[in-house]
Amino acid sequence: MNITKDFDDRKKELIAEIGFDGILDIKLTKVNRQFWAWLLSKVDPKSGTIVTDFNQELPFGPNDVNAVFGLPCSGQLIIPCSQDELDGKKQKLCEIFEIPNFSHLKISLLERVLKKQYVHPMTIDEKREFKAAFVLYVTTKLLAPQSCANFISPRYIRAVADADNIKQYNWSQFVIDEVKKAAKSLPKRFPNTTQQSINGCIIFLMVSTDTCLPNAVYNQHTY
Repeated sequence: MNITKDFDDRKKELIAEIGFDGILDIKLTKVNRQFWAWLLSKVDPKSGTIVTDFNQELPFGPNDVNAVFGLPCSGQLIIPCSQDELDGKKQKLCEIFEIPNFSHLKISLLERVLKKQYVHPMTIDEKREFKAAFVLYVTTKLLAPQSCANFISPRYIRAVADADNIKQYNWSQFVIDEVKKAAKSLPKRFPNTTQQSINGCIIFLMVSTDTCLPNAVYNQHTY
């Protein structure tokens, strides 16, 4: 990811502490929306498989996400907060980022935190802020993007608000769950190929299908 190219060893060590260091090796590619929709349409959310044009079923699961991204593949499941606890988790993130309310938590703020240069040893609070910013950024941009790429979703803020224990959550399973949800909602949200945006981790699907889908079909889509 471009934003990580200037990370020093100190920042890379913090990312390794939360089990996200595999992300540092990922090269993001701009993906054509029609290709994204086509690839997502190959996912059978019920069986957890990718169905090729030869009707070959390729099962995928959290271990595959771990192989691609190196994300934590065990621990607590990442589920949305209940309405009762949502405000408390939002407040916790506001405290981590030292902002007055959750509406100020935007991609631009995360980028500022990630790009910040430290001339002194990072404090515990600064380390916590950096870890939370990195996870929010890569989740929003790569692991579980939604229609609005700059929207910080409450779907995963429980795990991020627990910034000292991010590695104890099953992020690989979360990516799988999000891909299945995106595939399931695809026909309802976008009945044709003119959609403006698609959800789900397309990079994972691209890597998973790179050697399995017919090259002639694969290459006709620009990404």
